[in-house]
Amino acid sequence: MTEVRTRDEAIALVDEGLRTWSTNLSGVLLQALVAAQVACDEAERTVRQKANAVAALEAAAGSAAPGERRGIQAKLIRAREAHEQARRAQAQIKDVSSAVSQLNRTHTTTSTTQVAAARAQLSSMSRALESYRFGGASLGGVSGGFGASRQASGGGSRGTGLSDVEVSAADLDDNPVLDDNGAQGTFGKGGLSRADYRWAVQTWSDTVGPGVASGKTRDDFVARDAASNAQPLRRTADVYDMFLGSDRIRADRQPNGSLNIINGRHRLLIARELGIRILPGDVR
Repeated sequence: MTEVRTRDEAIALVDEGLRTWSTNLSGVLLQALVAAQVACDEAERTVRQKANAVAALEAAAGSAAPGERRGIQAKLIRAREAHEQARRAQAQIKDVSSAVSQLNRTHTTTSTTQVAAARAQLSSMSRALESYRFGGASLGGVSGGFGASRQASGGGSRGTGLSDVEVSAADLDDNPVLDDNGAQGTFGKGGLSRADYRWAVQTWSDTVGPGVASGKTRDDFVARDAASNAQPLRRTADVYDMFLGSDRIRADRQPNGSLNIINGRHRLLIARELGIRILPGDVR
């Protein structure tokens, strides 16, 4: 199964799935229409053959000598039964052909239109994400859901008083981030799991970071959490503290342009997995 990490990947995957489904269904229906027509033609040919056989035996029975008529009559009974069976089969094949034709019409008039509308909506969602990343526009109904939007360069630290930490520049190779306890599912400090980190980094990208950039303070997020009855490890105020408090990301700029990460390696790794390009931090 394909792993979906970002909204862009989710949109692209759904769009490709719709396109593939519509194309494949059209192909299958076309094949079914051809097969149904072949079957109808074969059924009609068989019915004609059986009818001709009945007619021939009826003629033979009418002109046969009394001693031969009994045997011909027995053959005629069997021929009539075969003809009737062929007619019933032909009727069933015509019903199937009619149903396939109806499916094809429905797909052409309804499914194709719906798929086109859905793909147009996905395209609109993709453009909204692009607008958000590069122009700062609101995502509207696109916010939430899969993955993360990649922030445009310079947007990660806006309003925080910190620097931009370029996720791709973080050097995590010499000291790779490992699960602290894979059996228990812990990943970072305080027994946090990967899911906790993914939620925190995603929430910074989608909610807290844009909120801070627009002038919101920690008190605003505390009020938000109270209003939503947010539970521990799912509070936006804690995300605010994680990125802007004493545990903020800290890094040293190396001569080659990479970043030596002093604190925040787990967040940067998760951001890289989610496709987020910029996070706030203290870069020296």
